[in-house]
Amino acid sequence: MPVALQSPYVEIACKISFKCNRAMFKVYDVVCSCPERCTSVIIINYLFNHAILEDPVDSVKEVEEYHCRDCHLYDQWQEDRGATRCITRCVMPLHVSGSGPTSLKKDVNHLDHRQIIFFPILQKLVEAYEQSGHYFLIVLNLRNKSFELLDSIRSFEDEKVAACCNGFLAAIKSLWKDHYKDCGFHMIMHAQYWDGRLVSQFNENDMSNIHKMLTYKWLKYEENDAVWETILI
Repeated sequence: MPVALQSPYVEIACKISFKCNRAMFKVYDVVCSCPERCTSVIIINYLFNHAILEDPVDSVKEVEEYHCRDCHLYDQWQEDRGATRCITRCVMPLHVSGSGPTSLKKDVNHLDHRQIIFFPILQKLVEAYEQSGHYFLIVLNLRNKSFELLDSIRSFEDEKVAACCNGFLAAIKSLWKDHYKDCGFHMIMHAQYWDGRLVSQFNENDMSNIHKMLTYKWLKYEENDAVWETILI
């Protein structure tokens, strides 16, 4: 910001470096990939507060760096067994290729509390012929940190399906950023670094490492009585 527009009362602090070590990456990866059977286990237990594994997983998992991969339809599409799996899975409305997802609003779907989100797609194969369409699935797998393509006849090597998927994935990431922002993590960082004078500099590019650093800090805190290492590692 130009000097003339800067506040005379608040200065901008130097850029903070958010670097993660190997231990932080390991703990974060283990937390986000922990089996579903462990999500109800208490892994943070302070004097007056506790959290089950599902809480930090829902808070810190990201979609920005997920990439699409091919999956076998038979292995992925199975009959739901039990209420728990139904709660963790969500099927979104059908989308026709050319239109992006529009149902990601947090107050309606709470998709950040899900583990697997299905996006059914109808793609036109011949533009001039309305009846030429093909159905397939794009899956946002928050547990495995990936987008997955489930198509009965094509793979991601097909140029048309690749173009359709890339456009749809970009729309999902953009809408996710709009409706599932990291405002809570910004609040934590401001509370940690605000000294009454200097505003600390960090932005959305830092959020990925901040997620990992805070996950590690919460678990390693000296007053955490939970045996989280036995549960996770």
